[in-house]
Amino acid sequence: MTGMYNSARWSVSQQWLITLLDEQFTEHTSGSQVVVDLGGGTGSIAAHLAQHGHDVMVIDPSPDQLANTDRRAREMGLTERLTTHQGDTGTLCEVVEPHSVDAVLCHLVLSDVTDRAGTLQNIASVLRPGGVVSLLVRQPYQRILRHVIDGDLRTARELLEDDGWVRREDLLAMLEAADFTVLSEYGVGAIADVVSADVSTHELLELERAVASRAEWITAASSLHVMARSGAVDKTVTI
Repeated sequence: MTGMYNSARWSVSQQWLITLLDEQFTEHTSGSQVVVDLGGGTGSIAAHLAQHGHDVMVIDPSPDQLANTDRRAREMGLTERLTTHQGDTGTLCEVVEPHSVDAVLCHLVLSDVTDRAGTLQNIASVLRPGGVVSLLVRQPYQRILRHVIDGDLRTARELLEDDGWVRREDLLAMLEAADFTVLSEYGVGAIADVVSADVSTHELLELERAVASRAEWITAASSLHVMARSGAVDKTVTI
């Protein structure tokens, strides 16, 4: 199969995600932010944010991934702004002080944890009042369609019935329960991840942007991005 998941186009989806993050940070935050990238892997997005003046800690369970992040930070001269700590969603509150960060990135992590609601509660607990969370979750449509086109209907049916997907409606309900207010929803990879032709990267990125906020294309995208603001109230008493 040649049409779905063209590897040369993954970079366009990544470019769109980074562009989207930049725009969302500009719109919903102010100035330099203290950021936690939960499950940040090799730190590519974290490094981008650090380059733009934010202080970022990557938390990941893999020592190898963290070593790659540390190497990236050294090579880019970002060691003062980009740090790492081994951990995961379950140890977040042990690694990060309560209400101490401005933003948490949680990209392609929720589908791999059992207690998703608890993870969002933990994220809320480390955010300062009014802090934001950037969530990225995989969606099934393109993956199911890929197998349908290949004639692998059994796998398509298994994916369709798989209860491991983070469904949009469930995600929004969990965010509300954790006292978050949704600020935006966008699709990532709605167009770029299915293009097989050799087309202009710039034009593809602009088309990705054009459809990213449309409801039908959000559903069709390979991933859903949600930005939400913590509604926690700072109850600290100043004497």
